[in-house]
Amino acid sequence: MAAQIIPGKEIASKIKEYVKNEVDKLKEKGIFPKLVAVQVGENPASEVYVKQQKKNCEKVGISYELKQLPKDTDEEKLISFINSLNNDDSVTGIILQLPLPEGIDVRKVQS
Repeated sequence: MAAQIIPGKEIASKIKEYVKNEVDKLKEKGIFPKLVAVQVGENPASEVYVKQQKKNCEKVGISYELKQLPKDTDEEKLISFINSLNNDDSVTGIILQLPLPEGIDVRKVQS
């Protein structure tokens, strides 16, 4: 079987166009999507992802906000913070940046 080249940029462009159209439809209904990224501490690798998330959200019309918590944030405070975001009607999506500091159970926080 011969190798097949996948046109990644073309596919990504079509996906972004589709998402932008869907976001526009939501906005017409008065729904303004907002993604909040939660980052605990500072991780150079996460910084790259965070910048790309913001850039891609802006391209498709999704509001983006980064919440950076101190590296000494404990599991209980992190869960409480995420719960407060869950109760915020302006937030339509939450993404938890990994890795988390040692001592925080990722699965527990995500559930």
